[in-house]
Amino acid sequence: MDRGPGALVALQLAWLLLGVPDVRAQSFVGLGTLQGDTASGAYGVSADGSVVAGVSGTGLPTGQPFRWTQPEGIRGLGLMPGALFATCRAVSADGSTIVGGMVGSPSLAYRWTEAGGFEGLGTLVVGGTSQAFGVSADGSVVVGVSSFTGGEAFRWTPGAGMQRLGMLSQGSFSTAQAISADGEVVVGYGTSSNTIGNDDEAFRWTASDGMLHSLGDLAGGDFNSRAFGVSSDGLVAVGGSDSDRGFDAFRFTDSIQSLGDFNATAHAASGDGARIVGEADFALGRVDEAFVWDADHGLRRLASVLSDDLHVDLTGWSLGPAEAISADGDTIVGSGTHGSQTEAWLARLPEPEAPRLQGAALAALAALRTRRARRPRS
Repeated sequence: MDRGPGALVALQLAWLLLGVPDVRAQSFVGLGTLQGDTASGAYGVSADGSVVAGVSGTGLPTGQPFRWTQPEGIRGLGLMPGALFATCRAVSADGSTIVGGMVGSPSLAYRWTEAGGFEGLGTLVVGGTSQAFGVSADGSVVVGVSSFTGGEAFRWTPGAGMQRLGMLSQGSFSTAQAISADGEVVVGYGTSSNTIGNDDEAFRWTASDGMLHSLGDLAGGDFNSRAFGVSSDGLVAVGGSDSDRGFDAFRFTDSIQSLGDFNATAHAASGDGARIVGEADFALGRVDEAFVWDADHGLRRLASVLSDDLHVDLTGWSLGPAEAISADGDTIVGSGTHGSQTEAWLARLPEPEAPRLQGAALAALAALRTRRARRPRS
């Protein structure tokens, strides 16, 4: 019997291919609501898709923050003293830190950790309010907006507290929406010399120069763009922009590019920026449906990918916006209608590497068989 290194590798690959159930296979699950509530929504997911953060209450996007895992299910986190309800916007890579905003007296951005519970992050001005929208991979850097009459983007760390990120040229408002894994790149939007009325301009801020840099907007329509998500390395920003077709989802690397001719907004990107999720109007009599985009397939209706391509049962569900995607690109979360109730959901799509892994295993097995067949008998 061949016990050499090649055989060992082939057997290990075969074990991966044939001997272990694929726990990452395509699936869809509703996350439920907290007891007594009638609605829930998911807004953040950990890097590997094992932890989901969101809110549960009587109407979205506010309620009581929750943390969901497969073993534990949905667990309410409570509220800070004086808060009436809260938002929940993002979760750290390992799922141990959750951020959002309390609404009440006072209304403050918060950071929740498994070890320490809720921590208020303060405000930029006395008597103001704040809201957190993004958190770094290790949970130590938080970004959002603090306001009194207008609003200004902030970046918070335990050592420095809440710091201003400033405004675009001639702007009077800015908000930070997402942050890179290392906390060094922030994206968001604000008013500027290019905008009028309620329009905004997407920006990217970097710690290296401490400046807001415009991402521009798509051609056509008013000058209006907003960035809502960023890849782990900070190189890919996603959001929505006015265009000559309406309001398009965009992906920005060196320049801003439309993801397709739908009325759509991109909310989040995978760690490498290769897979993007958000909401789009597919002209099917419904609006705000979840989409998934990648370079090979373009912008697709998530429900169609799940039910038609992957044969996942979505009976009784109508998917609303996709709000977040795991860094590994396999898990998407959002909210939708389940029967007569609004409910958070989680969808898993196959890993892009799976077909290559299976192919490599089969090739190794074939090579082993060929080598053994050619070996002379002793």
